[in-house]
Amino acid sequence: MLATGLKQGFHCLPCRFKEFTSVHINREFKLWHLAPQRQVPYYLRNFQVADAVWPAVHQAAMQWQAIKCRQEVVPIKLHDHDIKALSSCSASTSDIISTTERLKEELEITTQRQDVVSCFLHDYQLFNQEINALRDEDLNDNFFKALSHVQQINANYKVLLRTHHQRAGLELMDMMTVYQEGAYEDLCR
Repeated sequence: MLATGLKQGFHCLPCRFKEFTSVHINREFKLWHLAPQRQVPYYLRNFQVADAVWPAVHQAAMQWQAIKCRQEVVPIKLHDHDIKALSSCSASTSDIISTTERLKEELEITTQRQDVVSCFLHDYQLFNQEINALRDEDLNDNFFKALSHVQQINANYKVLLRTHHQRAGLELMDMMTVYQEGAYEDLCR
């Protein structure tokens, strides 16, 4: 009934003032607010609206108009406890963000170190299966693959001897020499 009354031009809110002017909320709906000079229509005289309700409705209508029609920003009134809560949330959020960024950087560094270690182990160490194949008395494909890996490591440790990693190069040279001599003895038998 209210919608049909609005389409016919009736006012939607009763009030105790004498004139109404329209506030356009959107194309289909008009909310009326007061201005002096006209009489309240007879069909609205029987309605009673509490004095406390009308200012809130009027303020809501004005804010709605500002948002929908003019696309303006409506200022929000915050209390002191709201401001304190927002600032504490902002501080804790910034702490979380900085901690997250620091942890991401540490993760990158750790991942890079892990890649370096895995490359080093692949290029300069024998796997357990290769060590077992070199110690085993059976001369099969695994034995020869392990022996070729020992020869690759012998070529790689020479690079370490040329750089500032001479101690690691010497230790690798000693270990690979032991494995290589043992493998050659097995071949000679």
